[in-house]
Amino acid sequence: MKNFKFKKSQFTKWIFSMAVLSALTACPPSKNTEPHNYTDPQSGNGYQNCANCAGLVNGQEFLATESQEYNNLMTVRLGFGGATASGGGFGYNPSQYTGPVAVSRGEIIVLQNHYQGYCSIPAGIYSVRTISSGQYYSGIITNLRLVASGPVNLEIGMNSAQISSYTNRDFNSMQQVNQRLFSVNTVIETMNGQYCRSPIILR
Repeated sequence: MKNFKFKKSQFTKWIFSMAVLSALTACPPSKNTEPHNYTDPQSGNGYQNCANCAGLVNGQEFLATESQEYNNLMTVRLGFGGATASGGGFGYNPSQYTGPVAVSRGEIIVLQNHYQGYCSIPAGIYSVRTISSGQYYSGIITNLRLVASGPVNLEIGMNSAQISSYTNRDFNSMQQVNQRLFSVNTVIETMNGQYCRSPIILR
C-alpha cells in the first residue's frame, strides 16, 4: 500500500509539473513587452525613425502596391523606395533594381476590428513607416520591418513578400501603376509594444 501511495504521489507531481510547463509555454514571451515611443503618425516621411535608411532617403520610389488582407478586413497601400542607383537612378521599374528597400510612404486601412493572435486591432487608418530596411531582388521583398501608427501602434515584420510582376507589366504587357503584393509571411509582431504575433495574409 505504501508503494502505491508513493507512486500515486510521484504521478501527481508529474501531472502538476506538466501543467506548469504547458502554462509557461502557452504564455507570450516577455521580451517584447516594453512599450515603444513613436513620433507623429501624420508625418509623411516614411523613413522617419528608420535605423538603417540613410542610403535610401535620397533614392527614388520605384514601386507602388495595393493589396487586400485575405479576409478583406484591411487594405494595405505601400510605396517602396530604394538606394540611389548609378547613372541617375532607376526610375519606376522594379525589374532594374536590386538592393535595400524601405517603405517611403504607406497606409493600412482596417475596416473593422481585427481579432487574431493575442491582439484585437481596432478599425481605423494607420500611416506606415520603416523601422529597418529590408532587401529587394526580382520582385521579392525580405526582412523589412515597419511601424503602422493610428488608433494603436503596430510593429510589422514583412519577412517575405512578392509583387505581382517584377517587370512591372501585366499579362497584356501594359505598365502597372499599382502592383499587388502577396505574402503569407507578414506578421503584426506587437501592438503598443505588447506581444501580438498576428499573421497577415496579403493578396
